[in-house]
Amino acid sequence: MKLDAAQEKLVKSKPCSISFIKGGESSGKTTAAVYRAHYLRNNYCLYDNDNILMLVRDEVEKKKVIELYDSIKQWSYMQYMTLFTDNRSCLEVLTEKEMINKFLDISKYNESKKSCILIDTNVKRNIVSECILILKGRYKRSKLLKNSYTDFLIEELSWIKSCNYDNLENYQGADRIGRKALKGKGPSRLMKNSNGREVVFELFKMYNEKLKERNYIDEEDRIIYILNYLREATDRLKYTHVIVDGSERLTKAEIEIMKNLCSNKTYSSLLLILNTEAEDSKNAWIQRNRKYSKLGFEAVPKAFWLRHKFEINNAAKVSDGISIKEDSGNLMFIENYEYLDIRHRRKYDFTIDTSNIGEVIMNNEAEPEVYRDNEVKQIPMYSDIAAGEPIYINDELESNFYIPNFWLRGMRDCFILKVKGDSMIGADINDGDFVVIQKQYSAQNGDIVAADLDGSATLKRLSIKKDIVMLLPENKKYKPIAMNEDNSSILGIAIGIIKNKH
Repeated sequence: MKLDAAQEKLVKSKPCSISFIKGGESSGKTTAAVYRAHYLRNNYCLYDNDNILMLVRDEVEKKKVIELYDSIKQWSYMQYMTLFTDNRSCLEVLTEKEMINKFLDISKYNESKKSCILIDTNVKRNIVSECILILKGRYKRSKLLKNSYTDFLIEELSWIKSCNYDNLENYQGADRIGRKALKGKGPSRLMKNSNGREVVFELFKMYNEKLKERNYIDEEDRIIYILNYLREATDRLKYTHVIVDGSERLTKAEIEIMKNLCSNKTYSSLLLILNTEAEDSKNAWIQRNRKYSKLGFEAVPKAFWLRHKFEINNAAKVSDGISIKEDSGNLMFIENYEYLDIRHRRKYDFTIDTSNIGEVIMNNEAEPEVYRDNEVKQIPMYSDIAAGEPIYINDELESNFYIPNFWLRGMRDCFILKVKGDSMIGADINDGDFVVIQKQYSAQNGDIVAADLDGSATLKRLSIKKDIVMLLPENKKYKPIAMNEDNSSILGIAIGIIKNKH
């Protein structure tokens, strides 16, 4: 089995306290993670009590992971077997349900809560409706305490508990991302530090009191119990390395559990696998518009992006220095691009071999010209910027892009942003293009700029007329946006556009 360059890089990277594997469907995330587990077992499980936990969604995934790991281990054992070969598996693969039941058993939860009943939906609705009726007398001006809002309020109570917010201050300051209420079924938004959140939290406290009085518990209670148990548990019950597939579904409390499943060794690691094409789950903490800095990790996470479709049966052969699929003749790793130099109005066709990402091949008319090493520059590439309606600034580093030095002559502090939207099509900037930005905080009239509008990012053409500063789209469907000094600023100017020619 042949991994591509991006997979190889993440598999053999040095462990860090928190890292992500991100990619769409069939991008080889789980396969790379299993190889990663084997690499950690051979290189960063130094003592007999070092171990690895991999959490998967269900029994089907568990079977696939175990079979792949066993085949990798067997191949490695036959290739490198010595008198000192350690045949310990070290890896424990569990479904999320198995992990929960395991720690409920270890903590003797069922004994301590044997009189409690897991609440069902109808009982929960009745209790919440009862609480709404009582609180109406205290908060007569509140517009939230309506029977038509019951489902919305139940979802909000579930979210508060899934985040393990046990005081009003934490809830009032929380970024509430990912909730959508149908018209007439709930408010469009609950502002931070608002009376609305105060009312909801009073409802939350009363709901919990009534659960306790009537010996009910809910699913979130069990998660919080496991979290509190693990916070006090010794390293004997924990793992040196934890790998979690499907992490886009995890709640804040569940992420805290994953962190507390890791031991405190200097080489311990937590690896979260995210499917970037999955829809945001209702109570999930890792949402598209939530910045890394807001996730609550002590260290800045390291992210690995897998952008290409991955086929397990991808045996390859080398022909004229280029990797080719056995069964098709299509190039496996070659990607063709066009670079539009905005400053000098020039175009360049170039190719990147993803199995050798630090190399750029210029497609000149005479013959291809290869740029590598000190002839290319590594540019950080971040997630979406809107060429349309502004979207939240996403500070996630997706990967690095290598381009020839001479394209950026005289430029410093450049970065690349992926375009989302069609408001700049008149400037030949389309959805999915990559824009090279020179970081600077001022620009001239007519420049295409990346702008920060009160925490949201957009790409537009700058218009300066007397005291009026506007951001102009290059598509008649969109309206100009006014800039003001209080909540907007320039992030940089566009100097080049990279177009994928696939």
